[in-house]
Amino acid sequence: MTLCRYNSRSLIALSGADAAHVLQGLITQDVHALEKSPLLYTAWLNAQGRYLFDFFLFLIGNTYYAVIESGRSAEFIKMLSLYKLRNHVDIQDLSSSFSVLIDTVPYSPDCPLDTFFKAHDPRYPSLGTIIVVPEKVSVQNLHDEIHFQNHRYVLGIAEGSQELSVQKSVIIEYHFDAMTALSWTKGCYMGQELMARTKHRGGIHKECMGFTFNAPPQEIGTALYIIETKIGALLCHTQTHGLGLVRHEYKDLLRANQFHVQDDKGNGLQLIPSPLSHFFK
Repeated sequence: MTLCRYNSRSLIALSGADAAHVLQGLITQDVHALEKSPLLYTAWLNAQGRYLFDFFLFLIGNTYYAVIESGRSAEFIKMLSLYKLRNHVDIQDLSSSFSVLIDTVPYSPDCPLDTFFKAHDPRYPSLGTIIVVPEKVSVQNLHDEIHFQNHRYVLGIAEGSQELSVQKSVIIEYHFDAMTALSWTKGCYMGQELMARTKHRGGIHKECMGFTFNAPPQEIGTALYIIETKIGALLCHTQTHGLGLVRHEYKDLLRANQFHVQDDKGNGLQLIPSPLSHFFK
């Protein structure tokens, strides 16, 4: 067991007679999938099909719980309050009552903590387990979230508004379909048209990939090159790992160069083909 703080995520509760109906019309997953799966990962898109929020969703009794980006929880609640219209949905911010952790060791033994909720991260088998504990529970020997962040980056998995662009990003370019965050069989939801068009017309032109490096680039958005050919741009990074958007048309050039790329200052980066990739099967 390797427990990490997941401070970038906090808990919101949604209850009321119309909670399922409102969620079903907004999110990319099928709310009814919670009848078989304990935890879903999903997104909320704008009317043009671009990214607004990503979050985990689980159900206990008649209450839905969203594990949402902490820094945007108030924005999430405000937007949801607008979209629920006259529907009966009660929204409660539980960020001061619960903490979110993640165990990065997949399928580790039972957690010894007094947990409110625990389930395997549905995005990828080796990501680990999402754990929600009451704030009063004392947890010892926690790793910083950067440990999990690097773990995600190796898999090419982005999350939150620091790694995806609000109102701009197309979530299929970030593997949301491969991470089972989209349902292709549910009814209509906001932004569905772009998702369907992208899927059926092969409209994926770039893709999120992980990188490792010895000297991290200084600027987010730094262009990535193979010799003088720009193949993408850096999205985010820690001191050792990062994520970038890489254009599909350069996949053969990447293979020929053994996935070695450079930033605009000549620093070397090693691309890690994501196991979720559409391009590098």
